[in-house]
Amino acid sequence: MIVFDNGLRHNPPHTRAAEYAINEQAKTATLVWEYEPQPMVFAWFIGSVGRFTNGNTLVGFGAVGQIDEIDPLNNLIARAFFTNAGQPGEFYRSYRLPSLYQYAAP
Repeated sequence: MIVFDNGLRHNPPHTRAAEYAINEQAKTATLVWEYEPQPMVFAWFIGSVGRFTNGNTLVGFGAVGQIDEIDPLNNLIARAFFTNAGQPGEFYRSYRLPSLYQYAAP
């Protein structure tokens, strides 16, 4: 299971994406992967995380308007910022739109 962890209870507060392996028999969850952007951010509310079929992960830190795409080794592939009139904007969820990355004949 991959989740957006707003980090409200971390000390100091900081946000990350985390993946857990779930063992339903033992009723346990084990952290198997995490991504914390550098520099750290704190998106205390709204954000999203999703994994692509190529293994890359897209993390949207919605409260601070930052979107990171990382590869399976946590290398930063791309970083974007959502702004509104020059100020950080907020968004609910980030998606990669395939139509922006390939030509489609009309």
